[in-house]
Amino acid sequence: MKSLFSSRMNLVGLLMSLGFGLIVFQMVRIQTVDAGKQLQERGQQYLEVSEKLRPPRGNIYDREGILLAGNKEMYEIGLDFNFVTDPETIARELSTLLEMDRNKLEQLAKMREEDPDKQYVTVKRFVSPETLQKVQETKKRINDASESTKPKRGEVLPSMRGVVWKPMIMRTYPENSIASNVLGFYTFLDPDDPHGFYGVEQQYDTLLAGPEMNVSYRVNPAELQQMPDLPQSTSLVLTIDLQIQAMLERKAQEALDANGAKSVSILVMDPKTGEILGMASTPGLNLNEYWKMWKVKDEAAKDDKKKEKAADDSTPAYYFNRAIGQTYEPGSVFKVLTMAAALDSGMVAPDTTFYDTGRLDYAGGFVTNWDGGAWGEQTMQGCMAHSLNVCLASLAIDLGDKQYYEYMSAFGIGRPTQVDLAGEQSPTMRLPGDDGWTVGTLANNAFGQGVLVTPIQIASAISAVANKGKIMAPHVVKATIDGEGRVRELSPMIVSRPIKAKTARALTEMLAESVETETTAAKVEGYRFAGKTGTAEIAVPGLGYVSQLTNASFVGWGPADDPQVLVYVWIEKPTSEIWGSVVAAPVFREVTTELMKLMRIPPDDIRLGLTQK
Repeated sequence: MKSLFSSRMNLVGLLMSLGFGLIVFQMVRIQTVDAGKQLQERGQQYLEVSEKLRPPRGNIYDREGILLAGNKEMYEIGLDFNFVTDPETIARELSTLLEMDRNKLEQLAKMREEDPDKQYVTVKRFVSPETLQKVQETKKRINDASESTKPKRGEVLPSMRGVVWKPMIMRTYPENSIASNVLGFYTFLDPDDPHGFYGVEQQYDTLLAGPEMNVSYRVNPAELQQMPDLPQSTSLVLTIDLQIQAMLERKAQEALDANGAKSVSILVMDPKTGEILGMASTPGLNLNEYWKMWKVKDEAAKDDKKKEKAADDSTPAYYFNRAIGQTYEPGSVFKVLTMAAALDSGMVAPDTTFYDTGRLDYAGGFVTNWDGGAWGEQTMQGCMAHSLNVCLASLAIDLGDKQYYEYMSAFGIGRPTQVDLAGEQSPTMRLPGDDGWTVGTLANNAFGQGVLVTPIQIASAISAVANKGKIMAPHVVKATIDGEGRVRELSPMIVSRPIKAKTARALTEMLAESVETETTAAKVEGYRFAGKTGTAEIAVPGLGYVSQLTNASFVGWGPADDPQVLVYVWIEKPTSEIWGSVVAAPVFREVTTELMKLMRIPPDDIRLGLTQK
């Protein structure tokens, strides 16, 4: 009996040894033969996941720390096919919770039947935390009920196993459309290549996005590793004041409606630093619905009979922010630069006289005044106050093309300002030696025709007169905040000194006198501001310059004794009136009146009285 038991045990041991040997042999074979290696690699891909990760995008704040662009945690809901057992229940429940088509959901849930290698499919992105909670509760309720129920033979109990979720970031803009033209937007809906588009979001895209990291991690719970810390992105503090920006946008829309204009742009800057305090341009855009931008661009293209592709990244920013993206002939505001050059060169002084005959003849053409009249003897003060084309064209010709264009170059005319906003267009100025340039070009340039600028460029150039002859680099970013919370203030930079300080003071005084005596529609109660109107006829292909189509504008700075702000108003193609003095000057007055309150700048009598004390 003992011998029989021993024999049986030996047989069991032999069989176990043979079985173990076969297992070892098979393991070795799997690791060495090609088919086995392929099986290993296929298994490995289920154990390790690789992802490209970025930190949350940096925030954007106004100068007072008010959030203009931030992030909100949302969720992606998907299906892990390693655990899906009941596609019908998943489709039925998610169709209600996610407000999706049930048939489409059922097709997604059964994708593995057609593709056995399918591991995961996205069901819906950017699901709110509130909706996710309902999904979680429903999944738990159904799965708990099934686990507590004993199935009948062949019965498949309802299950939502395989429904999974993961967090994702959605870009949000708390102020909706306010400052939209400055901010630009982030295409967070693009799953493959989200990026900044226009404005600050595009200009500082890399900085805001932060460094990308390739991360691989094991999904085996026994081999879980701690996820590496991601380097933090950088946040931005803008020079924009939210209150000023909101006021400018309101005034721009009012001016658009009141004057039946095509567009209105208003820009406010600090001439001493180059900081842009506000920049409004119609139309605006709710950045939380940025995809509607393509519709805006399509409509603009239709209006202008242009055929740019709506989704073409190279489409001019004209559609988004005319203050930096559209070039046009500025008209008489350009006379500020012509007079500055004449005064600075020493050729004339404010009281130098000029006899205006109402017409200036030159080889190949002539110039007349805006009203076709002759104004007789005028000082330089009178030439500016009455905006006499003949006087300014004569000054430019007497100055000579070489010296005149050297001054214009020093003012930055003919090239971009390099403002830190994506989408700035390149202005142009034809120079001696260029095709088509004649002395007539010089004469017309003197009063702002035949030269193209953008609002940011003309404002930047004239800021030299408001800032003792110095042009500061225009900019919208005031400071950066790194991932450690360290704040780095950006220093203002001088880009040019086109005129002397005494020239700037003299011209400011001349133009302050003009506002007080001639352009009274721009006069700001309690404050002395210098300023100049602009009315430029618009050239139409095949018709030339059309008197009823104009760019109406006004530029002003003050208080005149110590300018704190420069304001530029541009109204494109007004239909109520064509003159800048009629449509743009009142907008300047309204904007500046509110601006003084928002900036808490006391009226001149109080401010100067306090200074004297």
